[in-house]
Amino acid sequence: MQEGTQIGDYALVRRLSIGRVTSTWLARHTVLESEHHLRVLLPQWATVPELVEAFLASARAQLALRHPGLPRVTDALQGAIVSDPVEGLSLRERLDTEGWLAPKEAVSIAVQVLEVLAYAHEHGVFHGRLDPDRIVIANGQVHVLGFGED
Repeated sequence: MQEGTQIGDYALVRRLSIGRVTSTWLARHTVLESEHHLRVLLPQWATVPELVEAFLASARAQLALRHPGLPRVTDALQGAIVSDPVEGLSLRERLDTEGWLAPKEAVSIAVQVLEVLAYAHEHGVFHGRLDPDRIVIANGQVHVLGFGED
């Protein structure tokens, strides 16, 4: 998969991350001209029926989640999950540039992350790989990304 690849009405613009089973891309809807994130099964896994079904089950579960700290899943295509993009700095970027956070801010971020995780867990959705790269802070709101990623 590379920049410019077309998946349905979405053109891949830039790869944001890659895991063992999926990659996440910034994509542009070619008709609506809007930006989205696409989590796409890597080609070697897209033909494994059990993995494809688990991927789609994850999409269905995430579609039902509505929380300000979660990106909204808006669609699922063959081998891809579409969500609204979240713009901001990851916690890793903040720590790399600032070195540390004030205790009050660190506690606020931790509490918001725990609230998002508790909400998702109450709905049967689990993260599995939480790290500072998957916590994004935008306008004072903490967003937890990467649910269902490998």
